[in-house]
Amino acid sequence: REQKIAIAPKILVLTLKRFSHDGHNADMMQRMFGGHKVQMGITLPTTGLDLSEFMAKGSSAPKPYQLIACVNHFGMVIGGHYTACARHGNVWYGFDDDDVSTLAPEVISPTGGNSASYMLLFRQGVGE
Repeated sequence: REQKIAIAPKILVLTLKRFSHDGHNADMMQRMFGGHKVQMGITLPTTGLDLSEFMAKGSSAPKPYQLIACVNHFGMVIGGHYTACARHGNVWYGFDDDDVSTLAPEVISPTGGNSASYMLLFRQGVGE
């Protein structure tokens, strides 16, 4: 079954499947604690995300999206730590409990792939 987008949102929130619950193939620890963390790295598109191919017939193509924030999870299913990063203008900021710092863009989308990102927030209309 295929689903298409009728109206593109101004803010697009994508939640990545970072936790797997495979009951019948799980080992004892996975059954006790509810699964395992998916560590696959992804390369985040920070600008120019195009949803045109996912639009319903007759819908207008949306403006490209730019990444404006992400939520990260470090650790395992049974415990871990969440951090966030957000863009203000052209500057990226990292939020880790009570610590706020500026981040280099390559930290957001490393060449080797990001295995910590859990939720991605995109804004329609690059540069607006």
